[in-house]
Amino acid sequence: MSLKGKVAIVTGSSRGIGRGIAIELAKVGANVVVVGRTETAEQSRIPGTIHHTADEINARKQGKALAVRCDVTKPEDVEALMKQTVDAFGRIDILINNAGGSSSPSTIMDIPVYRWLNVMNLNINGVFLCCKFALPHIIKQGSGSIINVSSGAAISTNPSMAAYNTSKAALERLSLVLAEEVRPHNISVIAYRPGRVKTEGAEYVFAKDYNWTGWDDIYACGPSINWLSEQTAKTFTGKVVDRGEFGKTWGPKVG
Repeated sequence: MSLKGKVAIVTGSSRGIGRGIAIELAKVGANVVVVGRTETAEQSRIPGTIHHTADEINARKQGKALAVRCDVTKPEDVEALMKQTVDAFGRIDILINNAGGSSSPSTIMDIPVYRWLNVMNLNINGVFLCCKFALPHIIKQGSGSIINVSSGAAISTNPSMAAYNTSKAALERLSLVLAEEVRPHNISVIAYRPGRVKTEGAEYVFAKDYNWTGWDDIYACGPSINWLSEQTAKTFTGKVVDRGEFGKTWGPKVG
């Protein structure tokens, strides 16, 4: 597998799943734009910055990396992100909308309005903005791939996680609609459920003695995301996929 010469934007890649995806894409030759809000360690209680991820990629001397600070909920930031990407690499082929977040468990009646709106703004509006402003550049290439990172929460009825679950369900519907909109441009759009991944954020939230059995590291999404990044509307699009089913019900040599 090779993505040599392709340019991928990965939002939320200062740490966690996004960081793992960015590093794995670069290993197969992609030039990667590392996107996030955290530029210095002092900005967050959780380890990881966009520069840390980009520096690690560049040190490997496989694909090149560019770190760009961007708040995906702000249209002006997202427009600037696309311009910086094209200025640096000349094109955009792959967009991975990984940036997302949740809120502390709360019922619909009890959740503060601002927290509900924050989750929706990041998990839905941020994806919308990145797709909207990246698409003109991807269309110019004649094909491309958009991967929206979802969650099994999209089909969960957990009564204390309404904001997060609703946002991921909406993201999956957005993905399926967008797949049909851009099918004539040969662009693949997939909603991707990564499964249980032991991220820095998860380690911060869960107790120190938490049992991590059954959880994978942040690089586990690499093989499936790299394969999806190669796809077009002619080969694989308009799907909601689970990482755990890669190579079983979807992926290379399946079907």
